[in-house]
This record gives sequence, structure tokens and C-alpha cells, in this order.
Amino acid sequence: MKTAINTLLLLFAFSVGVAHAQRQQPNRQEEIAKIEQAKIAYLTQQLNLKTEQAEMFWPIYNEFSEKRRALHKERRQVKNIYTENLSDEDALKIIDQMIAVQEKEVALHKEYKTKFLSVISPQQLVELFKAEREFMRMLHKKSRERRGPEGRPAFEEEED
Repeated sequence: MKTAINTLLLLFAFSVGVAHAQRQQPNRQEEIAKIEQAKIAYLTQQLNLKTEQAEMFWPIYNEFSEKRRALHKERRQVKNIYTENLSDEDALKIIDQMIAVQEKEVALHKEYKTKFLSVISPQQLVELFKAEREFMRMLHKKSRERRGPEGRPAFEEEED
């Protein structure tokens, strides 16, 4: 009987958690879309893209970003490998995997350097990488401000 009740409570807690996550998902998707729109506006402004350039630039940039995101995911997976009590052989495999991902990232940048330079100037390409870093800094700063001290969500105190 206790097992049945525990199982029911566990299923209930799981279903409540899933329902909550599903309700939060549209908000997360909206937030991601807003960030992407802000990034497009920021980069367009920082690069001073002309309309004709922008029409050719954004499809290349989006393709580059998608491939770069996949490599970042691959890098995180390698970094998150359980490293306690590794043999030397396993540690060397992990190191080789990290280096392989870094080599893929360099190859991606080389490939897209040529593609970008077919649309924007070398100065704009330098500015692109600089503006991306600056945008990410601003995004992280806003995120820290929203979380408040010690990484907790910031709450406004109610006045009595």
C-alpha cells in the first residue's frame, strides 16, 4: 500500500513538474526570440550593414551560428565527462577529443571567413567578432542583474 501511494505521489510530482516546464517553455522561446532580435539589431548597427549586405550576410551568419552552436554543445559534452579516477589512457582520449573540437572550431572560422568576406569588408569582419563578444557581455551583465546577489532571483521588497 505504501509503495502504491509513494508511486502515485512520485507520478503526481513528475506530472506537475512536466506541466510547469511546458508552461515555462513558451516564455523561454519568446525570450530567446527577443534576444535574437536584439542581437540582429545590435550587430547590424555595429557593422553598419547596408540593406544589400544584410540580405546576403544574415543567411551566412545564421548558418555559421548554427554550426558554431553545435560545436559548443560538443565541447560541453566533452568537458562534462566524468573525470574522477580516470586511467591515463582515458585522460588522453578526453584531451584528444577536446583538441579535435577546437580544431573543428578553427576550421569553421576559416571556412566562414571566406564566406563572410564575400559579403562584408575585413574591417566589418573584425567588428563582427568584437560586437558578438560585446553583445554577450551585455547579455551576461543583464542576466546577473536580474538574478541579484549570489545568483538568486532578485525580488523587490514590498513597502508597508
